[in-house]
Amino acid sequence: METSSHLDRHPAEHAASWTKVRVQDVGSAARRQCHDDEKDRPVADSPEEQWPANSPWPESPWDVRSFRPGDRVMIDDSGDEGRDGEVTFVSPAFADKPVGRGAKASLTAATTVKCDAKAGLYPVHRHLDGDADNNTDGPADKEVWARYRVTPADQGKAGTCRAADHGGGVGTGTIAAAAGGAAVLAAAGAVVAVRRARRAR
Repeated sequence: METSSHLDRHPAEHAASWTKVRVQDVGSAARRQCHDDEKDRPVADSPEEQWPANSPWPESPWDVRSFRPGDRVMIDDSGDEGRDGEVTFVSPAFADKPVGRGAKASLTAATTVKCDAKAGLYPVHRHLDGDADNNTDGPADKEVWARYRVTPADQGKAGTCRAADHGGGVGTGTIAAAAGGAAVLAAAGAVVAVRRARRAR
Protein backbone atom coordinates (compact mmCIF):
# COMPACT_ATOMS: atom_id res chain seq x y z
CA MET A 1 0.00 0.00 0.00
CA GLU A 2 1.37 3.42 -0.96
CA THR A 3 0.28 6.81 0.27
CA SER A 4 1.45 10.31 -0.56
CA SER A 5 2.68 12.90 1.89
CA HIS A 6 2.65 16.64 1.32
CA LEU A 7 4.09 19.66 3.02
CA ASP A 8 1.60 21.76 4.99
CA ARG A 9 0.10 23.53 1.98
CA HIS A 10 -3.34 24.47 0.72
CA PRO A 11 -5.10 21.55 -1.04
CA ALA A 12 -5.05 23.44 -4.34
CA GLU A 13 -1.27 23.41 -4.20
CA HIS A 14 -1.09 19.60 -3.97
CA ALA A 15 -0.48 19.15 -7.66
CA ALA A 16 2.51 16.89 -7.07
CA SER A 17 3.47 14.52 -4.29
CA TRP A 18 6.26 15.56 -1.98
CA THR A 19 7.17 11.96 -1.15
CA LYS A 20 5.66 8.48 -1.02
CA VAL A 21 5.49 6.06 1.90
CA ARG A 22 5.00 2.30 1.66
CA VAL A 23 2.92 0.77 4.51
CA GLN A 24 3.79 -2.84 5.27
CA ASP A 25 0.93 -5.21 6.19
CA VAL A 26 1.70 -6.49 9.70
CA GLY A 27 -0.84 -9.30 9.61
CA SER A 28 -4.19 -9.98 11.22
CA ALA A 29 -2.75 -10.92 14.65
CA ALA A 30 -0.91 -7.60 15.00
CA ARG A 31 -3.96 -5.66 13.82
CA ARG A 32 -6.10 -7.49 16.37
CA GLN A 33 -3.62 -6.70 19.16
CA CYS A 34 -3.56 -3.02 18.15
CA HIS A 35 -7.36 -2.93 18.18
CA ASP A 36 -7.48 -4.52 21.65
CA ASP A 37 -4.92 -2.05 23.00
CA GLU A 38 -6.87 0.91 21.63
CA LYS A 39 -10.17 -0.48 22.97
CA ASP A 40 -8.86 -0.54 26.54
CA ARG A 41 -7.15 2.86 26.38
CA PRO A 42 -9.08 5.51 28.34
CA VAL A 43 -10.36 8.65 26.68
CA ALA A 44 -8.17 11.55 27.82
CA ASP A 45 -11.05 13.91 28.64
CA SER A 46 -13.43 11.52 30.42
CA PRO A 47 -12.12 7.97 31.01
CA GLU A 48 -15.01 7.00 33.28
CA GLU A 49 -18.49 6.33 31.96
CA GLN A 50 -21.58 7.22 33.95
CA TRP A 51 -24.26 4.51 33.68
CA PRO A 52 -27.55 4.44 35.61
CA ALA A 53 -27.12 3.05 39.11
CA ASN A 54 -29.84 0.42 38.52
CA SER A 55 -28.21 -1.01 35.38
CA PRO A 56 -26.11 -4.20 35.57
CA TRP A 57 -22.42 -3.72 36.34
CA PRO A 58 -20.18 -3.50 34.41
CA GLU A 59 -21.65 -2.17 31.18
CA SER A 60 -18.10 -1.57 29.88
CA PRO A 61 -14.52 -1.66 31.26
CA TRP A 62 -14.88 2.03 32.16
CA ASP A 63 -18.29 1.81 33.82
CA VAL A 64 -16.88 2.79 37.23
CA ARG A 65 -19.33 2.33 40.13
CA SER A 66 -18.59 3.28 43.73
CA PHE A 67 -18.71 0.87 46.67
CA ARG A 68 -17.84 1.09 50.36
CA PRO A 69 -15.95 -1.51 52.41
CA GLY A 70 -18.35 -4.34 53.27
CA ASP A 71 -20.69 -3.58 50.35
CA ARG A 72 -22.10 -6.52 48.40
CA VAL A 73 -21.14 -6.34 44.70
CA MET A 74 -23.16 -8.02 41.94
CA ILE A 75 -21.23 -8.78 38.74
CA ASP A 76 -22.94 -9.26 35.37
CA ASP A 77 -21.02 -10.92 32.51
CA SER A 78 -22.95 -10.80 29.25
CA GLY A 79 -20.00 -11.91 27.09
CA ASP A 80 -19.54 -15.48 28.32
CA GLU A 81 -22.82 -17.18 27.53
CA GLY A 82 -22.73 -20.92 28.19
CA ARG A 83 -19.58 -20.82 30.38
CA ASP A 84 -21.28 -21.57 33.67
CA GLY A 85 -18.62 -22.09 36.35
CA GLU A 86 -15.72 -21.43 33.95
CA VAL A 87 -15.12 -17.72 34.56
CA THR A 88 -13.62 -16.24 37.72
CA PHE A 89 -13.37 -12.53 38.57
CA VAL A 90 -10.30 -11.45 40.52
CA SER A 91 -9.67 -8.07 42.15
CA PRO A 92 -7.45 -6.89 45.03
CA ALA A 93 -10.37 -5.42 47.02
CA PHE A 94 -12.70 -8.43 46.64
CA ALA A 95 -13.10 -10.58 49.76
CA ASP A 96 -13.09 -13.71 47.57
CA LYS A 97 -12.80 -14.84 43.95
CA PRO A 98 -16.38 -15.12 42.65
CA VAL A 99 -17.25 -17.56 39.87
CA GLY A 100 -19.73 -16.63 37.14
CA ARG A 101 -22.87 -18.76 37.16
CA GLY A 102 -25.89 -18.91 34.88
CA ALA A 103 -27.55 -20.91 32.14
CA LYS A 104 -29.01 -17.94 30.26
CA ALA A 105 -27.47 -15.18 28.15
CA SER A 106 -25.34 -13.79 30.96
CA LEU A 107 -23.41 -15.01 33.97
CA THR A 108 -23.73 -13.46 37.41
CA ALA A 109 -21.46 -13.52 40.44
CA ALA A 110 -21.55 -11.91 43.86
CA THR A 111 -18.75 -10.82 46.15
CA THR A 112 -18.05 -8.39 48.99
CA VAL A 113 -15.61 -5.48 49.23
CA LYS A 114 -13.00 -6.20 51.89
CA CYS A 115 -13.47 -4.41 55.18
CA ASP A 116 -9.89 -3.16 55.08
CA ALA A 117 -9.97 -2.05 51.42
CA LYS A 118 -8.36 1.36 50.96
CA ALA A 119 -10.13 4.07 49.02
CA GLY A 120 -9.17 4.15 45.36
CA LEU A 121 -9.77 2.76 41.86
CA TYR A 122 -9.49 -1.03 41.52
CA PRO A 123 -9.28 -3.32 38.46
CA VAL A 124 -11.11 -6.59 37.87
CA HIS A 125 -9.47 -9.31 35.78
CA ARG A 126 -11.36 -12.16 34.18
CA HIS A 127 -9.94 -15.71 34.41
CA LEU A 128 -11.19 -18.48 32.14
CA ASP A 129 -11.62 -22.16 32.99
CA GLY A 130 -11.52 -21.53 36.73
CA ASP A 131 -13.61 -23.37 39.27
CA ALA A 132 -14.85 -22.85 42.79
CA ASP A 133 -11.99 -24.86 44.36
CA ASN A 134 -9.06 -23.51 42.38
CA ASN A 135 -10.39 -20.54 40.50
CA THR A 136 -7.20 -18.82 39.38
CA ASP A 137 -5.73 -21.66 37.30
CA GLY A 138 -7.21 -20.32 34.10
CA PRO A 139 -5.40 -17.68 32.05
CA ALA A 140 -6.28 -14.09 32.89
CA ASP A 141 -7.13 -11.48 30.29
CA LYS A 142 -4.28 -9.02 29.89
CA GLU A 143 -6.64 -6.08 29.69
CA VAL A 144 -8.66 -4.88 32.64
CA TRP A 145 -12.16 -6.40 32.40
CA ALA A 146 -13.85 -3.91 34.73
CA ARG A 147 -13.10 -1.13 37.20
CA TYR A 148 -14.75 0.13 40.38
CA ARG A 149 -14.03 2.71 43.04
CA VAL A 150 -13.88 2.06 46.78
CA THR A 151 -14.93 5.10 48.80
CA PRO A 152 -14.24 5.58 52.53
CA ALA A 153 -16.65 3.85 54.87
CA ASP A 154 -19.12 5.98 56.83
CA GLN A 155 -17.40 6.96 60.08
CA GLY A 156 -20.40 5.88 62.10
CA LYS A 157 -20.43 2.46 60.40
CA ALA A 158 -16.69 1.87 60.04
CA GLY A 159 -16.68 -0.62 62.92
CA THR A 160 -19.68 -2.63 61.74
CA CYS A 161 -18.13 -4.15 58.62
CA ARG A 162 -18.23 -7.94 58.99
CA ALA A 163 -17.24 -9.21 55.53
CA ALA A 164 -16.38 -12.89 55.58
CA ASP A 165 -13.11 -14.18 54.18
CA HIS A 166 -15.10 -16.10 51.56
CA GLY A 167 -18.45 -15.02 50.22
CA GLY A 168 -19.08 -11.91 52.28
CA GLY A 169 -21.84 -11.38 54.80
CA VAL A 170 -21.23 -11.92 58.49
CA GLY A 171 -17.68 -12.97 59.27
CA THR A 172 -16.96 -16.58 60.19
CA GLY A 173 -15.27 -15.39 63.36
CA THR A 174 -18.43 -13.58 64.39
CA ILE A 175 -20.57 -16.65 63.67
CA ALA A 176 -18.21 -18.91 65.66
CA ALA A 177 -18.20 -16.50 68.59
CA ALA A 178 -21.98 -16.33 68.56
CA ALA A 179 -22.27 -20.12 68.46
CA GLY A 180 -19.75 -20.48 71.28
CA GLY A 181 -21.59 -17.90 73.36
CA ALA A 182 -24.89 -19.69 72.82
CA ALA A 183 -23.34 -22.98 73.94
CA VAL A 184 -21.97 -21.38 77.11
CA LEU A 185 -25.37 -19.86 77.90
CA ALA A 186 -27.12 -23.20 77.29
CA ALA A 187 -24.67 -25.01 79.60
CA ALA A 188 -25.12 -22.38 82.30
CA GLY A 189 -28.90 -22.71 82.04
CA ALA A 190 -28.68 -26.49 82.42
CA VAL A 191 -26.58 -26.16 85.60
CA VAL A 192 -29.08 -23.71 87.13
CA ALA A 193 -31.99 -26.05 86.28
CA VAL A 194 -30.25 -29.02 87.96
CA ARG A 195 -29.55 -27.00 91.12
CA ARG A 196 -33.19 -25.87 91.32
CA ALA A 197 -34.40 -29.48 90.95
CA ARG A 198 -32.14 -30.63 93.80
CA ARG A 199 -33.41 -27.88 96.10
CA ALA A 200 -37.02 -28.84 95.34
CA ARG A 201 -36.34 -32.39 96.62
